[in-house]
Amino acid sequence: MAAISQMKDRFVAFDLPVLIEPRSKTGRVLPRIIHSTDAAYTQAALKAGIHGYVYLGLTIEADGSVHDVKVLSGLGYGLDESAEKALQTWQFEPALQDGIPIRFRVALEFSFSPPGKLP
Repeated sequence: MAAISQMKDRFVAFDLPVLIEPRSKTGRVLPRIIHSTDAAYTQAALKAGIHGYVYLGLTIEADGSVHDVKVLSGLGYGLDESAEKALQTWQFEPALQDGIPIRFRVALEFSFSPPGKLP
């Protein structure tokens, strides 16, 4: 499993490798995002002033589609569901092993903050 963060300099609090280089020395090419949509910040989270990160585990299939989305660490206030919904629309260039598309399990981070504030 690997982890993707929206911010390159952000530490991801999982015991997983982070996707930095798309190509490894093992003949494996890691998946790459080719289409993404932002997750909506909910009214409930706005009222509560919630900010932070939702971490999701997912499988990127050999065709680049997203399946088996699971919340690994959430915030509540509808933000977990918002991140899951957005992620269902994402499309990836699949991981490759020796040039052949493969299924790949990955962790992904969504950042949420009230408008005008950084998480």
